[in-house]
Amino acid sequence: MNSKSSLRKSNNQLQKEMFSETRHVLVELRESGQLCDGVIKVIGESIYIHRAILSACSPYFRALFTNENFDTNRKEVTITDISSENMRHIIEYAYTQTCQITSENVKDILVAADFFQISGLQKTCSEFILSELSPYNCISIKKFSQKYFCSKLINAAHKFILQNFAEVYKVSEDFLELNLEDVCEIIKADELNLKSEEIAFEAIIRWINHNPDERKSHIIKLMRYVRFGLLSTQYFLLTVKNHEYLRVDEECKNFVLETLNLLFDLDMGRVHNEQDNLMSRPRMPHEILFAISGWSGSSPTNTVEVYNPRADRWIRSRSVKSDYRAYHGTCILDGLIYIIGGFDGIDYFNSVRCFDPVLQIWSEIAPMYYKRCYVSVAVLGRHIYAMGGSDGNLRQKSVERYNKFKNQWSLIEPMNRHRSDASAATLKVLIFSPETSSSIRTCVKRIVPHLTISTYVVDLMVKKFFDQLNITILT
Repeated sequence: MNSKSSLRKSNNQLQKEMFSETRHVLVELRESGQLCDGVIKVIGESIYIHRAILSACSPYFRALFTNENFDTNRKEVTITDISSENMRHIIEYAYTQTCQITSENVKDILVAADFFQISGLQKTCSEFILSELSPYNCISIKKFSQKYFCSKLINAAHKFILQNFAEVYKVSEDFLELNLEDVCEIIKADELNLKSEEIAFEAIIRWINHNPDERKSHIIKLMRYVRFGLLSTQYFLLTVKNHEYLRVDEECKNFVLETLNLLFDLDMGRVHNEQDNLMSRPRMPHEILFAISGWSGSSPTNTVEVYNPRADRWIRSRSVKSDYRAYHGTCILDGLIYIIGGFDGIDYFNSVRCFDPVLQIWSEIAPMYYKRCYVSVAVLGRHIYAMGGSDGNLRQKSVERYNKFKNQWSLIEPMNRHRSDASAATLKVLIFSPETSSSIRTCVKRIVPHLTISTYVVDLMVKKFFDQLNITILT
């Protein structure tokens, strides 16, 4: 098996070297004008090419050069509406499959790649633009993508706008130039990421203020997309109701009265179907809280519950189940939830499970060296640390560190004392974990990962035990 794998790698390397050498020779031939059978004429420049090379890269050139009406003896082809610099980028990509893309030229090259139907270059440009997305340019990138029907870019830019809207509406000049339909599309989206509906109200006012004479007549249409039912009645009375744009005519007064009635009914608990009314329907949460497994009654459970802070309710997942375990450690790294160690009422675990909350998929990762329940867990940098815990017989003082990229645990310098049931928290570049014992004097430990050492910091007077508490704080 190893010999076959080595042979495959050797063949792949050989193919890469041959391809690289071939490209180098073709570029030399073109630059020296040897064996060229065509000339691309653009504004102010003539570029020698090999028709077969451009035809292999571009359906546009293939159709042009193989068309029965094309004179095969004709060498010159004039291309309009493209600069000589961008034409050279297209030809460079045809010969080398590479292109010098920058923030300044990426849009022009993408337009040219779209015109010549070069899908590989289109993909490269799109990926470059995606890497450049920011609150300042996301709206202009979406507009550009719509013009050239780049669906992947459109979706990515739109998602970025919704996810980062709290900053986008403040810093983007393009937001102020949006038309009414575009603003409505953003404000009414259930996926709009807002910690408070105050942001939606403030964004609308900022957009109207940019051109109040033409835009203030749209105030009611826009306000109906704000989830005022998620705001306090006090905020509506003090900030919204008294705004000058909402004291214009009878329609505004009716809207204010209608919203006050809704807020009153919500305060009195008279509204039971918030989903039916857009102004009281929670948006998709910008953050959620997971409760995974644990001890319930007299046995461990495998249930997964999720708390939505916007709806202020817990939801038990019917489709996603954990395995039965309790007293495990939990942490988040790169958007994935890790369940570390634990106990199922019979066995103590060194196994580690990983949950992707977006795809709702569980996976098993590398196990730890030691079985651990009541384990202290913290994340620092790109590593997970599992400290102490119990294997069912003894408390541990060993410390393990998980490398996600290698899918591997490694033992580092142990703690000075055995411990379990302790909390762990990350502060800048250090991990702190207090010892637990029957004494009210608890010694706080400091772990210095890059030196793989642990030291005492200070004696801490506590009034209650840190029993079965597992908290990770990232700052």
